[in-house]
Amino acid sequence: MAVETEPIKKQLFTVKETAAILSVSINVVYELIKKGDLRSLKLPGHRVPDFEIERFKHWVYENEVDYSDILKKEVKTDDKKVQKRSNITHLGNSVDSYS
Repeated sequence: MAVETEPIKKQLFTVKETAAILSVSINVVYELIKKGDLRSLKLPGHRVPDFEIERFKHWVYENEVDYSDILKKEVKTDDKKVQKRSNITHLGNSVDSYS
């Protein structure tokens, strides 16, 4: 009698694979990891667990987060860096942000 088994599900994804799953660029994935919005394992390179990708997708959907301008880091006025303080929600926690 043959034993039926399910195929092994991939559990860790590279940054490139994660970018494809989330439909964003590789640079956006690195920025999300850097900001702490997307958690990863630091192996040779970053690896993102499947459950973390799902958690992140649900969080973005529930909070209606728009990451279209994530790579815009600072506002410049007269060639001087100006930081604007705003109170934002980060993964369910209220934090002060400087952009």
